[in-house]
Parts: sequence; C-alpha cells; structure tokens
Amino acid sequence: MPSRRLLLAIREESIANLIPRENRLAGHSRARFPLPPRTRDAAREAVIKPLVGTGRSFASGVAEKLVDDLRTTEVINHVGQTRMTAEFVEPMRLQVVCYALWRALPDLAEVIIEDDLHRYADIGLTVAEFCGEMVAEVAAEYRIPASELHDWLERTFITELGARGAAYEGLNAAGGMWNSIASAMETRHILKSEPRAGTHWNKVHNESHVNPIRRHSA
Repeated sequence: MPSRRLLLAIREESIANLIPRENRLAGHSRARFPLPPRTRDAAREAVIKPLVGTGRSFASGVAEKLVDDLRTTEVINHVGQTRMTAEFVEPMRLQVVCYALWRALPDLAEVIIEDDLHRYADIGLTVAEFCGEMVAEVAAEYRIPASELHDWLERTFITELGARGAAYEGLNAAGGMWNSIASAMETRHILKSEPRAGTHWNKVHNESHVNPIRRHSA
C-alpha cells in the first residue's frame, strides 16, 4: 500500500484539542511545524515552487514583484495615506492572493508577466473580496445583516485614525458582540486573538484588512 501523509493547518491555541487524536491520526510518525510569517525569500519560494510541473512559470522578476507587493500595505487614515512595507509576508495574505491569481489566469497562460499581476491579482481588491466573503459567511451563519457586522468591526477594532485597535473578550461578548461571532471571525482570519496577562483581546487580523472593512461599513 502506498504511504499517505496528512497535513493539518490549525491555530496554535487549538493544538490542545488535537493532542488526544494525534495517535489515531498518525501513530508515532508525526511532526509539528510552526507557520510563522514568511521572509521575503521564503515567500518567493512559496510563490514559485507550486508551479513546478504545471507548465507555468513567472517571468524574470515577477515573483519578486508579487512578494514585494504583498509586503506593502496602504493604510488610509483621517490625516492621509501611508504605505507600510513589512519585513515579512503573512501566510494568509500570500495564499489568498496567489489563489486568486491562479484561478483567474487564462488556461493558455504559460508565462506569468507583471501585467498579469495587475489584471488578475490586484492585492487590494483581492483582500477586500476575501474580507467581504468571510463576513458574509458569518452573517449568514448567525442570521445577522452583513452591514451590521461590518459596522461592528469598524466601530470596535479600528481607531478614528485608521489604525488597528483591540477589544477585550469578556465572558460572553467582545466589543458588544457574542464571543462565538468573534471566534467565527478569527477562524476566517478576519480577527485574531491575543492573550494579555490571563485575558483575551481581539483585533483585526492584518493591517491590509483595515481599508476593506472601512469601505464596506461606509
């Protein structure tokens, strides 16, 4: 029988729930690997390697351009616009944009050029669509208008200057909304939880989510 491998990607705080099932899933042959934000070189490798054997490739410098675009976030606040270039690339942001590019490319496209990035993988638009879809999923699950959730996200987790704020997660609610909804938003990478001195706080997952949330709630 050919060997099989199972790869599970889970949040760090959920590891405790997996431990009782590890033996059943993998026996003694198992390993854990952290998935931290990617360096520029690691992100470039993650962009290029999945294309091996597909008949597609990036033109010279295009993969690097995509990675640098992924590292750059434009934050529009009440005093102007700021471009922020991070040292690392968030895995979620990398996955969402690369998936959108791959899905949108014409079937006959063999070499991905810079124009393809602008045409099929506009990062701002792609992240905005992702945020809108995830919020719509939570709204449908809890039978709440999506506009109400967008308003809550902006009111609770974005400051008046357009920066990420944080809200304390109480026994039942976070920023006036049920904890279960905040958890659903975290599962979909809209929010992230941070432990602070024995308490939990929630904030917007990434700076790149700020503008889409503000546009949707406007």
